[in-house]
Amino acid sequence: MNPKTKTFLVIKINLLILKLLPKTYAEKNYDRRTETL
Repeated sequence: MNPKTKTFLVIKINLLILKLLPKTYAEKNYDRRTETL
């Protein structure tokens, strides 16, 4: 496996995680925001 494909895979995995994370992350931030209001 050459480094180029390895970094590409890492980026792809990171993008997938970022796609899945915002849902839970945004919910947590929303809860915190409503608490401060």
